[in-house]
Amino acid sequence: MGKGCFYYCTNLSSINIPSSVSAIGEGCFEGCQALDNVKIPANVTKLADNCFSECSSLTKIVIPSSVKSLGFECFCRCSSLTSIVLPASIDSIGRMCFYNCTNLSSINIPSSVSAIGEGCFEGCQALDNVKIPANVTKLADNCFSECSSLTKIVIPSSVKSLGFECFCRCSSLTSIVLPASIDSIGRMCFDGCKNLVSITCLAHKPPVADFQAFEDFAQISPDCVINVDLKYK
Repeated sequence: MGKGCFYYCTNLSSINIPSSVSAIGEGCFEGCQALDNVKIPANVTKLADNCFSECSSLTKIVIPSSVKSLGFECFCRCSSLTSIVLPASIDSIGRMCFYNCTNLSSINIPSSVSAIGEGCFEGCQALDNVKIPANVTKLADNCFSECSSLTKIVIPSSVKSLGFECFCRCSSLTSIVLPASIDSIGRMCFDGCKNLVSITCLAHKPPVADFQAFEDFAQISPDCVINVDLKYK
């Protein structure tokens, strides 16, 4: 199925993709605002850039274990999507993949994933908890920016850096534990986390934090405590 094949077919509400299909092009279903569910054939190995971007009625999608990667803005602005199951075959999630999926409240990120792109979950206002797989080494810029319902996130010891505005305006986040592996915290990483009261840093050597990592600290709780390893000299 070619690039932009059904681009902005705004009244397309259903489609049967035959099992013979092995490739779905960039922006294939972009802007299909009436499309509410899709089953991806078992021969497809990648969901290309913008594949289902702005499918605002999409509530269900079945992704087979043949799919290895999700492209740039793959499900961007799929505002009716509340949950999604990613198969264990997925190894990378592209930039802004779930950007502004405002009703996405839960997602399983399989242990096979090693890369989560910039702005991947930015604006996912209903997302309340996330567990990062142990193969991920970096949380990219804007990764969880404006996830205003996020109360819990588990960061594994594989993660070494937190990008620009990584948790910016996560207004429901009250505490966070930074593993010993963290060596850098990006600019405005926790900007606007107004209910953040506890940051625990497990690193023996404090990470390098951009001077604006806690920009607008007035918007972070005045009772916020940053716990560090006192053994470090």
